[in-house]
Amino acid sequence: MAKDKKSEIVGQKYIAVRGAKQHNLKNVDVDIPRNKLTVITGVSGSGKSSLAFDTVYAEGQRRFVESLSSYVRQFLERMQKPNVESIDGLPPAVAIGQNTLQKNPRSTVGTNTEIYDYLRVLFARIGTPICPSCKREIKSDNPANVIKMISDFDVDDKLLVLFPFVRAKDSVDEDIDYYKSFGYFRIYVAEKDEIINLDEKKINPKSSFKNVYVIADRIKMANDEESITRIYDSIEQAFNLGAGKMAVKNQTSGKIIKFSKSFECADCDYEFDELTPRLFSFNNPQGACPSCQGFGRTLDIDEDLVIPNKKKSIIDDAIAPFSTEVMSKFKRIMIKESAKFKLRIDVPYNELSDDETKFIWDGGGEYIGLNGFFAMLEEGSYKVNYRVMLSYYRSVVNCRKCKGSRIRSSAQQV
Repeated sequence: MAKDKKSEIVGQKYIAVRGAKQHNLKNVDVDIPRNKLTVITGVSGSGKSSLAFDTVYAEGQRRFVESLSSYVRQFLERMQKPNVESIDGLPPAVAIGQNTLQKNPRSTVGTNTEIYDYLRVLFARIGTPICPSCKREIKSDNPANVIKMISDFDVDDKLLVLFPFVRAKDSVDEDIDYYKSFGYFRIYVAEKDEIINLDEKKINPKSSFKNVYVIADRIKMANDEESITRIYDSIEQAFNLGAGKMAVKNQTSGKIIKFSKSFECADCDYEFDELTPRLFSFNNPQGACPSCQGFGRTLDIDEDLVIPNKKKSIIDDAIAPFSTEVMSKFKRIMIKESAKFKLRIDVPYNELSDDETKFIWDGGGEYIGLNGFFAMLEEGSYKVNYRVMLSYYRSVVNCRKCKGSRIRSSAQQV
């Protein structure tokens, strides 16, 4: 017991290496202080690298990787167990090699030190994807978590279990007959909050079926086992017939909750990639920003070239491409629309509000904006003068899509 306590104390204060025989180490015992900078010195061939890299680091990295799932282990380097009797008090280790690094646009401090590999695994394991539009957590739904979500409804609330009216046949009547064959004779039109009996009312074949649902079941919320089983069965059937999508409408409160078996936001139809370490790697096609291919920078319009002197106002030709005689018409149109969109044309550009700069770049009314202007030049780039003008205002800038982060937008929503 005393020996175990002593080992615990040693493990808290030191990395205790016993019987290290890796390479040219001759049964070395050493206690390395934890949370301190330790330097290993010695003549060439004395075993410095064998102790630091091939013994201590190799064992720390091996233990950490072995603690992960077999799926995650495929993304990390696996090392052989070093020739050592025991190592106590060893935390997960990261090694920074002493090799001369070649400059590479796809390498960073994180990739060179392998810290980035661990961060990718961390985000893939504990990350929670969020829909950028409605801020709802994105997850794959199933009947069990649908039951859990609606368990907050009050007893005796009237529920509709719904699934989308999917157009699959040649005509609407054939689709209706298909659903009738399963015993479903009512549909719910969400936009009108209306229930339609298919035996009593004809459906216009030109109608939009985007927010139209087939009613799988109508039931009162209850806590008894029979009711829960019925709701569960209805939800399962709704998922099957709704191509993996369904919804529950609380007629009492008016609330409707959508669900999807796919990894997407059921409300916004925003699809998301499954969380894997590859998704967070800008060196992998699955995770790299599709616009800059994971480099973080692209050849694009440079605001500093378009507006070289931000202390100038619009009226004083702050926008360089509009100061030419040929393109000055865009400046006149912008000034004409300025009062309507509350743009102050006599105020320095760097003092304008976000709404004002948004109008300058995105446009409004008759004014197409700087983005529209450069898009026009791009479309007419077969003309030499357009190509020349584009070259004046282009440079290598941070990617607009990923803001220089290198990874795709879906990974940034975690």
